[in-house]
This record gives sequence, C-alpha cells and structure tokens, in this order.
Amino acid sequence: MTTGVASGSVYGIQVASTTGNATTNLTINTNNFTNCGWNVASPSGTFYAINSGMADLNNTINNNTFTNLNLTTTGCVTLFIIA
Repeated sequence: MTTGVASGSVYGIQVASTTGNATTNLTINTNNFTNCGWNVASPSGTFYAINSGMADLNNTINNNTFTNLNLTTTGCVTLFIIA
C-alpha cells in the first residue's frame, strides 16, 4: 500500500468506531504489510498499519508481519492504535 500524495495518510487496516459495539469481538490476524509508504519526494503524511476506533469487548491481533517498509516521512509512523 502506497500513496502518491505527499501529505496524505496511509492506512493498512482501519476499523471505524461505528462498526461494532461493546459485545463485538475484533480479530486481526495473519496480515503481511509489504512495500508500504510513499512514492513521492519528501512525504509528510502519517502511516497507520492497524487502526481500530471500535469499542469492542475483546480484540485479538496475532501473527501480523511488516516486510520492506519504506516509511521515510516527516509525519508519524504508528503500527497499532487500538481504542
């Protein structure tokens, strides 16, 4: 996953806050994030690999790998955000 927008954010997996509730189980397993980043000069965007804003009962995140990341940005690099 790459973008050609220098200031744009890159999201791998994004779970919106409205997709579940307090009885929902979230599972994110066995993903390979490969060749991620920007394909423009001087990027300033933010990178999020796994971003969940859902208020779930349980979450399971296992066996995810990150391969050949090219995250040369002046913005933030965040691998996991779980609300």
